[in-house]
Amino acid sequence: MSNKKLTDELISKILMYAESFIPLNNCSHLLPLLKARKINKVYSGKPGCMCGCVGNWKYASDHPDLKDYHEVSDRSVKIISNKIWNNESSVYDPSADCIFFQTETRNLVAYFA
Repeated sequence: MSNKKLTDELISKILMYAESFIPLNNCSHLLPLLKARKINKVYSGKPGCMCGCVGNWKYASDHPDLKDYHEVSDRSVKIISNKIWNNESSVYDPSADCIFFQTETRNLVAYFA
């Protein structure tokens, strides 16, 4: 069975049973499968609204919904994703299919493709 198919099945099962966020430092069985997935957009901004008024969205160059006005930066996607993966308080949100962490001054969010 392919890695993508296993990942998709795992995510669908998590979505069925998860009622809240899943701490990444507490799910060693899930971490390798999440890390194998492609992240195609990230957000970095002040806490609050995530429309872009207090932060920035960056998109991977192969994002399927890119329009001319989107900020494309594979480098930013990689940097923010790595910050999230390396932060011990990061969590996975199954309903939004993203990983994130928050501080008093910043939200960092990475969305899976």
